[in-house]
Amino acid sequence: MKRQGTGNRDQGSGIGPMSVVSPLIAGNPVRWSRFAGPAVILLAAAIATAPILLHGSYCGDDFDFHVVSWFEIQRSWLHGIAFPHWMASANYGAGEPRFFFYPPLTQMLGAALGLALPWRLVPIALVFLFLAATGLANRALARQALPDGVATLAGCAALFSGFALFTAYERTAFAELAGGFWIPLLLLFALRERNSSAVLWRRALDGSTVPLALVVAGCWLSNGPLGVMGSYLLAGVALAAALAARSWAPMLRAGIGAGLGIALAGFYLPDAFVSNLIARRQGSIMNAFPDALDLLLICVESGMSVESAFAKVAAEIGQSSAELAEEFALTTAELSYLADRKQAFDNLAKRTGHPGVKQVATALNQAEHYGTPMGQALRTCAQENREMRMQEAEKKAASLPAKLTVPMILFFLPCLFVVIMGPAVMKVMKMM
Repeated sequence: MKRQGTGNRDQGSGIGPMSVVSPLIAGNPVRWSRFAGPAVILLAAAIATAPILLHGSYCGDDFDFHVVSWFEIQRSWLHGIAFPHWMASANYGAGEPRFFFYPPLTQMLGAALGLALPWRLVPIALVFLFLAATGLANRALARQALPDGVATLAGCAALFSGFALFTAYERTAFAELAGGFWIPLLLLFALRERNSSAVLWRRALDGSTVPLALVVAGCWLSNGPLGVMGSYLLAGVALAAALAARSWAPMLRAGIGAGLGIALAGFYLPDAFVSNLIARRQGSIMNAFPDALDLLLICVESGMSVESAFAKVAAEIGQSSAELAEEFALTTAELSYLADRKQAFDNLAKRTGHPGVKQVATALNQAEHYGTPMGQALRTCAQENREMRMQEAEKKAASLPAKLTVPMILFFLPCLFVVIMGPAVMKVMKMM
């Protein structure tokens, strides 16, 4: 009887170790269930990318732009420039500050993939990575309020949304596609509460501030409009969360996170500021350059020397463009003192950094070398620069609807919603 009782006790106590070990048994769903949701998201991203892989690579609207940027970034890396700003091959070799207007974080990812993959697979890999990141980020945000299965479904819905697929397939706008995962992560870290009963500083600095700062920096370094919209969204969400919780913690977390994020992206701002000054100077020069060429043509055909013609135009064009007058005055001095006039014209093209000025410098050098009339070369260059200025104006006019999208969303649509929904809300409030 004693041995039987001991056996029963041993049999009963044997249940405990089995219950402890059971989660570690191979094939146990408790162990692998946490990986099921991300695996479904990755599979969905692979399905969304499969048509591109099966039917070959594709060329969206912005594909050529990205390919050239990838090559330029790799060239900058070869010269020891880790974070590029200037694109040397643009504008027929004159260059432009492309990576100021288009922050290069997503383009740097494409260049890095180009070091490991064939160029044919780089856009496919980018589409897969961005769609997978979109699904995973939206799943992580949805898990704050929904079960795991429903959150995974929400991630798949975001991945297969019309905007994501249209941006990936038709436009190939990888910088805009990055907003699919930056915005959900921004909302996640801005709204997450880990210790709601702690004091103010502990609630604000609960481990979400540093990730929030990284997300803010990622938004600004991926796409300028994305950074603007993300900053406005962060401010609005933090204000709404602070009013709902009746606490300053969400506002404090958002303020510290935004400040740190902008500071992380701040190393990009000095070069961006200088690039902006360069672009403004080039714009001022090119707006008055065709008229300056007409004046230069009149002076040359009237019998004036090249030095006198440049000096006369520099004195007359100052009211239209002080920058162009400064460049012409410097060119006049170089024509007078340099032994080779070709060097003076080449210096003018290098200082301005514009293809129109480079074309004029080349034409003047050829006319000087071969003895051809300068008047005909200046007349042709003036006409071409005037056409170039008109094309630039048409380009700016065509891009105006896209630039008005953000102000419309931020300022006009909220007012429209207030006007439309305001009376209905007031009636509902009276009925209640």
